[in-house]
Amino acid sequence: MTVFDGPIALADGRLVIGDVMAETRFVKLIGEQGRRWVRVAVNEPGWNAVAVDISVGPKLQ
Repeated sequence: MTVFDGPIALADGRLVIGDVMAETRFVKLIGEQGRRWVRVAVNEPGWNAVAVDISVGPKLQ
């Protein structure tokens, strides 16, 4: 299920994703700063989610 699908401005080209409890954090340098289209989906929304799929598109103009 998609939980976010839209543009995100990356101030320094890093994509940072973490959980609500701040127990897990994923950081990936994906290029230069700018806006990109990002889609985030989970296997089950809410507290029971255990799998995340992240798609990052090319830099937007």
